[in-house]
Amino acid sequence: MPRPVSEKAARVTGALVKIMPNTSGPRGSRRELYAHVVDSILLYGAPIWRYATEKQAYIRQAEAVHRQACLRVISGRPHVSYDVTYVIAGVSPMALLADERAHIYQHRAEDVKEEERRETLRRWQNRWDRSLKGRWTHRLVRNIAEWVERGHGEVGFRVVKV
Repeated sequence: MPRPVSEKAARVTGALVKIMPNTSGPRGSRRELYAHVVDSILLYGAPIWRYATEKQAYIRQAEAVHRQACLRVISGRPHVSYDVTYVIAGVSPMALLADERAHIYQHRAEDVKEEERRETLRRWQNRWDRSLKGRWTHRLVRNIAEWVERGHGEVGFRVVKV
């Protein structure tokens, strides 16, 4: 991932931080929409730079910015682990999203999007099950797909405090 892309995403995230305080501000669904703006910036060109994500330095740049946006979605504080942040926000980790976009681009068929999304959720579930962090949250959110696709409830400051 080119440095200017992560810098641009960081500037956008900084602007979002100013309009989304942790204890008030937009509802969770609007916060999630703002986070997807950051995702779009970070994932632009993912089919090309995705192979660079195998080098951890590249993906760390993107994940740091991505995590800030996800923390705003859940009204979380910096001490919340990466894994828990992604699960509660219902947003897949950056490396998995980049893989998903690259595979969709390679196949370019409409039916592939749903298949790749299922694969991303499966890989994310495996990663969540193996993670040593967020075990208390894991007891509450065992199935990533059910949590992400639940279609009800907002995530906010008080949910994260639990």
